[in-house]
Amino acid sequence: MRPTSRRRLRALAFGVVTGLLVFELVLQVAALVLWSTGSREGGSVDDRRTVLCVGDSFTYGLGASGPDAAYPAELQRVLDARAPGTYHVVNGGRSGRSTRDVAQELVRQLDEFDPAVVVVLAGYNDRWKNPGLLTREDLPSTESLRERGFPLRWRTGALLSRLLGALVGDGPGTAAPAGPTGRKALLGAWRSPQLEVTFRADGTCIVGGVRGSFEVDGSRLVLGGASPVELDFTRRGALLVLEGAGVPGGHLELEPVDPSTATDSSEGFRELADDPSRHFRSVDQVRAACARLRADPAESAEWYLGAVAAAQGLGTEEFAATVDAGLRALDPDDPWRAGLLRIRAGLTEAHEFEEAMAATLEAALVDGQDFAAVGWMQARDPERIAAAAEPAIARVMAARGGVDVERLRGLVRRASGTEQEVGRVLLGHVALIRELVEDAGAVLVLATYPEREPVVDEAIRTAAQRLEVPLADAAARFDEVLPDTTREQLFVADGHCTDAGYALLATTVADRVLEVARD
Repeated sequence: MRPTSRRRLRALAFGVVTGLLVFELVLQVAALVLWSTGSREGGSVDDRRTVLCVGDSFTYGLGASGPDAAYPAELQRVLDARAPGTYHVVNGGRSGRSTRDVAQELVRQLDEFDPAVVVVLAGYNDRWKNPGLLTREDLPSTESLRERGFPLRWRTGALLSRLLGALVGDGPGTAAPAGPTGRKALLGAWRSPQLEVTFRADGTCIVGGVRGSFEVDGSRLVLGGASPVELDFTRRGALLVLEGAGVPGGHLELEPVDPSTATDSSEGFRELADDPSRHFRSVDQVRAACARLRADPAESAEWYLGAVAAAQGLGTEEFAATVDAGLRALDPDDPWRAGLLRIRAGLTEAHEFEEAMAATLEAALVDGQDFAAVGWMQARDPERIAAAAEPAIARVMAARGGVDVERLRGLVRRASGTEQEVGRVLLGHVALIRELVEDAGAVLVLATYPEREPVVDEAIRTAAQRLEVPLADAAARFDEVLPDTTREQLFVADGHCTDAGYALLATTVADRVLEVARD
C-alpha cells in the first residue's frame, strides 16, 4: 500500500473515531441535562399538571387490549376532554404490588414525576402477600436517591441498538419484544419435574393445569388470576428459569417441550385424547399402569395425564377411583401427586369440603406452589374456610408425616386474613403514603376496586374517612352500572377489567381528580 493511501486511511479512521467521541459527548451532555432537570422538576416537560396513578395490576392494565386501554390512558383522554391541556397522566402501576410495595416505590416516583395529584388503587394483594407494616424510617430519602449520581454508560451503543430494534420491528413500543426479556421468550410449553407451563401468544397461560393470563414487564412475569403472582424470569440457553416466592424452592428451571407432544391440562392431553386406546378406562387398567410406574418412576407424570384423560370417558365414581389409585401409587413427595390432589379437591368440594381443603393444602406441601392453595381458598367463602381450616390440617397430618403445621396455618391466614389485619396494614401504609405525597406538595386520592373486594374496599373507605383523603369509589360506581350491564362487558374472566371497564374506572377517578383540583 502506498504512503498516500495509508495516510488517507489513518485520516479516515481518525475522523470516524473523533466523530463518534464528539457524538457520544453530545449524548452525555444531553442526558445529564435531562437527568438533572427531570429528577428535580418531574417528568412533565410542559406546563401541564402531572397526575401519577400508582397501584397494582388494575392500574397497570391487566386484562386490557393494550397499554392505551389501561385506566391511566383512559383517564388522560377523559381529562383532555374536560380540561384540555391541563393534565399529564403517568401510569406508575405494576402488577402484584401491595400497599407496602407502593409506598416503597413512591419516594422515587414523587422525585421523578413531581405530580400534582397521586391516585392510589392498592390493597388487594395485601390479602395474599401479607406485607409487614412499613415505616418512614424504612424508606430511602430523596437525598439518598440523588446521591446515586448521574449514571454513566455508553449511550451511542444504546441509541444504535434501539434504532436497529425499531428497524427489525421489535423495538420499544411493540407488544411482544423479542429476546430474553420479552414475551416471545416465554411462548410455548415448558416442563420440569415439579411443574408444566404453557404460554400462548394471546396472553393466556396454563400453569399446573390451571388456566389464567400472563403479562411481561421487562424481565418480570406476572401470572394473573384470583391471586396474581409476580416472578423473575431469564433464558439460559434452552432453559427457562423462574425465580420468586411463587415457585418451589424459589428457583425453577424448565425445559422446552417438543410442540408435537406439548400438553394442555385444561383440554385433556393431546397424545392421550388423540389415542383413545391409551385412556385408562377402568380401575384395573389404572392398577396395571401402577406396576409400570413402579418399574419406571420417571413416568410418574402418566398418573396425572391419565387422570385428566379418564375424566373424558369415566363416570365420576370411576374417575375418583382413578385419582385415588394414583395417589396411593405415587410417593408422598412426588411432584405429580400435587396435580392429582388438586383434581381430588375439585371432585370432593361439593360434599366433603374439609377433604377438598386438605387436598389443596397437601398439594402446596408437595410442589411448593403456595399461590395455588391461597388462590383456591380466596375464591371460597371466608367463613367456610375458617371453619374447615383446623380439621383440614388434621387430615393432612394424618395422611403424611413431618407436616409443617405453621406453614399450613400461614397459608390459611394469607388467604382469608382478618378484616382487622388487612385494615390495620392498609391504614398504616395509606397514612405513610399521604405523608409522602403531602411532603411533595401533591394531593392524594384513594380508589376502591371495580371488582368488588368487600374486605379490601371497606378498609380503603375506612382509611379515606379517618385520614380525610378524597375517595374515588369505583366499587360503588360499578354496582350502580351492573344492573344494566353484563359482567362480561366490564370484566375479563380473571376479574380484571375489559377496555370498557377501565374506561368506567377512569371516569370515576376523573370526577374526583377534577373535584380536588377545584378545591
